[in-house]
Amino acid sequence: MAALADGTENVARRPARRPPGGGGILIRPRFGFTAPDLVSPHALAAAARQLTGSLRDGASSETAYDTAVVSRLRSARDPGQSAFPATVTWLRRHQHADGSWGGRIETAHDRLVGTLAALVRLAELPDEWARAAVRAGADYVARRAEDWRDEPHETVAFELLVPQLLDEARELDLPLPYERFAPVLALRDEKLRRIPFDALYAQPTTLVHSLEFLGRELDPERVGRLRGQNGSYGNSPSATAHVLAHARDERAERYLRRALDVSLNGGAPTIYPFEVFERAWVLYNLSHAGCDAAVAPHLRYLAESIGPDGVGMARGGLVPDCDDTAMVAIILARAGQEVDLEILRPFEGEGWFTCFPYERNTSISVNARVLEALKAGAAPGDARQAPRLAKLTRYLLAQRLAGRYWQDKWHVSPYYATAQVVLAAAGVADGLVAGTRDWLLETQRPDGSWGRYGGTCEETAYAMQALLTLAPGGDPVAGQALARGAVYLSERFADTDYPELWIGKGLYTPYAIVRSAVISALMLYQRTRQA
Repeated sequence: MAALADGTENVARRPARRPPGGGGILIRPRFGFTAPDLVSPHALAAAARQLTGSLRDGASSETAYDTAVVSRLRSARDPGQSAFPATVTWLRRHQHADGSWGGRIETAHDRLVGTLAALVRLAELPDEWARAAVRAGADYVARRAEDWRDEPHETVAFELLVPQLLDEARELDLPLPYERFAPVLALRDEKLRRIPFDALYAQPTTLVHSLEFLGRELDPERVGRLRGQNGSYGNSPSATAHVLAHARDERAERYLRRALDVSLNGGAPTIYPFEVFERAWVLYNLSHAGCDAAVAPHLRYLAESIGPDGVGMARGGLVPDCDDTAMVAIILARAGQEVDLEILRPFEGEGWFTCFPYERNTSISVNARVLEALKAGAAPGDARQAPRLAKLTRYLLAQRLAGRYWQDKWHVSPYYATAQVVLAAAGVADGLVAGTRDWLLETQRPDGSWGRYGGTCEETAYAMQALLTLAPGGDPVAGQALARGAVYLSERFADTDYPELWIGKGLYTPYAIVRSAVISALMLYQRTRQA
């Protein structure tokens, strides 16, 4: 294991920092229902301005998986210590009572990959607390080894990372049920058959984001060709840390220090930077509510980020993807700028649009995004887009669950995917969402929230966005549900510690994006009620 140069240690104990965008002033509503205080329009506008003014490289929560991988890097001053001791402290503080590591909301893929990564790291430590943590974590894996097979929330590169972690665990003689993971090995083989492996070092692909799956097979002589301009490997702290464990790379060291420095609590994020993704989604949510608070610089940034092959989550380090490309097209079209929709052509397949080349699973939200991009950017009466609209409608109809809602690969909540479809389909494919209003009303919780595993502000915001689109006025039942949702969000407006619902290598929270959804839902609600 390579060691980092002296001076790369981050602070082992740092005070927790709050995510951006908190605060708000409460006033009495002026609508036709009795309810507690709502956040005032003035406070919402101020929160939107604060949010857009804070956008930089992308701020997100940490993941157990990435933190564990980064924590294995050794200090040059003391090879027995981590180069980033705060990551070890983070692992010690974030083990769940059941022995696992991962997001606060338990999903099988996230907890398995996070727990395996933590076990492999902590098994190297001599401390008694680490030994106890490993015993508890190994017991968790033994109990839950097959839970992932019946769950849809597959984390990024799960089928590549778990086999590599199991190999490392076996070398450490960890007591795990290795034979029960044969299905993961089959998925790994299927994934690798889709990718021209010989070309791995020839040009950047999505595999660069998960280079650590190569283990000791990583070629330190050739891997430098894949380093991004920002010094990262696939904008991934864990992939970059793995390269640093096998090869000296000063630019990669500097990148990793930056990624750890922006961490709220000393752990590692699953992706950094992701400034295009953050800007685009924030502007999308705010523009949906008619808010254009200080967005001009971000619009320019997004327009200048478009390359010949589309747009990625960041300007550097990641290959273009359909989701960000379509979202940028939507944002620019809403701002009145001309958009060449042929930029979506590289992602178009026979029956749907792909997010990335060689992917195993399609994405609902990506195809909804393309549908909305066509709606926003196509000239009136442009017959060239009719086949695409028909294709997307057929795909989304085929993927609809129980005839009423959708589930996506990038987010654990059906409220996210469903809201994206509702917003995209409005006015062009209304039949897609015929049963969605009733589903939203039936699944609201008694406290006014919505949520797959429990009520959350983020999911409540998406449900309100969708319901306001489906029933904008004159619907008393929907009106009461929206009023309860608005109260729920208002009472929690100052709390920006949102649970991890987004899917990367582990579950994570892109704070500004979630904050923008909450602001958007309340803005849209108040604007609709005042109309």
